[in-house]
Amino acid sequence: MSLVIGIGTRSGADFNALEEVLHGMPGIAALATIEIRAAQLEPLARRLGLPLLAIPAGDLAGVATPSASARIMALHRCGSVAEACALVAAGPGSVIVRTRLALGGTTWAAARKANT
Repeated sequence: MSLVIGIGTRSGADFNALEEVLHGMPGIAALATIEIRAAQLEPLARRLGLPLLAIPAGDLAGVATPSASARIMALHRCGSVAEACALVAAGPGSVIVRTRLALGGTTWAAARKANT
């Protein structure tokens, strides 16, 4: 299974718990986050040996997500940055296989690429 992990984060978030969760997870092809947070996540991606995809904020607008936060909808016009990043990065036909989960100032979600 080829997974893309979408990550939403706040400034100053602690990525240690997220790193522990993702470290042994099989099938991860890439991490994805909103472009304005990519620099925060580059060290985590390097430690995990995974590419980091920076998704422009405009690409998230209107992406239908299983979870929805009114605050995130107002800011980014999508229900969940983590879920929307995972879906956009995984490409057309992708599906959420793990809805957003909050962890240490971050949220993460997993999308499975189509045909995998």
